[in-house]
Amino acid sequence: MSGVVVRPACESDAAAIAHTLRRLGALLGHADGGKAAANRFERDWQALREGHAGKPPVRVFWQLWQDPLMTINREHLIGEAIEACGGVNVFGSLPLLTPTVSWEAAVAADPQLIASSGRAKDAEGDFAHWRRFRQVSAVRQNHFAFVDGDLIGRMGPRFVQGASALCEAVDRARSR
Repeated sequence: MSGVVVRPACESDAAAIAHTLRRLGALLGHADGGKAAANRFERDWQALREGHAGKPPVRVFWQLWQDPLMTINREHLIGEAIEACGGVNVFGSLPLLTPTVSWEAAVAADPQLIASSGRAKDAEGDFAHWRRFRQVSAVRQNHFAFVDGDLIGRMGPRFVQGASALCEAVDRARSR
């Protein structure tokens, strides 16, 4: 097993980002820089979590794909961001990391916020199918969020920026 790097058990995927920053710094001969980046990430992630702790929960549906309709569970890194923001992932308890769900189940879950990521120019088309379901709280309140996929969808130090943008959307949904 020479050359194989085994990641130690971490409390979360976000914690794994900090671990990776430290490890990469060490492997590239920049241990101090890696440690500094990891410490910054941990500080920012903790501040985000503390800033949203205790706020009223918001039911969130994360749309990973629209046809077929796919989402994420709470084990996914984005699921962790939803929880950090005080959101409740409406399909968080499903056993698959990225499950396919029916439109009927998604509508019945009655999310207060529908969020996705990718390219901003695709946002309206990605949410168009939802507009016919006026009984869904997020649709009635026009609570849709499109988060930059380069920030929230990648396991890197900018993940906190993406999570922060998601938290802003959760806060907007919470305030109405």
